Amino acid sequence: LDTVVLRGLPWSEPDRLYNVYVARPHWQTDPVLSANWNRGGLSWTSFRDIQAKATTIDGFGVWRSDNQTLGGSQTELVHVVLVNAGLFPMLPVVPAQGRFFTAEEDEAVSDSVVVSHETWVSRFGRRPDILDQRVTLNERPFRIVGVLPPGFRFGAVARPEFLRPLGLTPISQRTEGNHFLQAVVRLKAGVTVDAATRDLEPWVRGSEAPDRKQTTMAGHLEQQVGSSRRPLVTLLVAAMLLLLIATS
Repeated sequence: LDTVVLRGLPWSEPDRLYNVYVARPHWQTDPVLSANWNRGGLSWTSFRDIQAKATTIDGFGVWRSDNQTLGGSQTELVHVVLVNAGLFPMLPVVPAQGRFFTAEEDEAVSDSVVVSHETWVSRFGRRPDILDQRVTLNERPFRIVGVLPPGFRFGAVARPEFLRPLGLTPISQRTEGNHFLQAVVRLKAGVTVDAATRDLEPWVRGSEAPDRKQTTMAGHLEQQVGSSRRPLVTLLVAAMLLLLIATS
């Protein structure tokens, strides 16, 4: 409870971090789509527009998860997350070794890959020369350029084994209608959520009409720990009751 809820996120001023979603009001009455009507991902076009034109944010990070084959195996799948260069500096997070991705790697094909600390331990035996080692993902060779700090976890993303640059996203997915990116922004000091929502709205909505697509924002801390808060509080209360029974 202390680690997950009371201490919050281990990043600078986490109360200024907000997840950004696409909302589709016309989905609210659909029996299948209504559950996620206001939690849609961003498109590549929205990502580029927000990055270039938004004025109310100090940082912008996007990511998408994938399962990919490791090495020459066609059966072993590993958890890979593609991220943009702005995600880690925004939090901020610094690498335990090496570096994270560059802005150029948001655009171009790159052979860079970052590994989690746990992957460095379990798959590479803590080898001190991990940087510049090679690994194959989806039958493509990559060069390890950095290692995440221990225990890194972001949002609803389970701890990834490998991270790749966002620029490896296929051109075919970089369309306004393809919404595959999860997004988080850091608001500038003093900026309200309403002001940021109005600022991002044109770039999130794109060419769609307001009754078809809108912008919603939710505090990142609440999104990360909200589902865990109740069971953890319940567990704490139960433990306190047991302690009272045992000492009475």
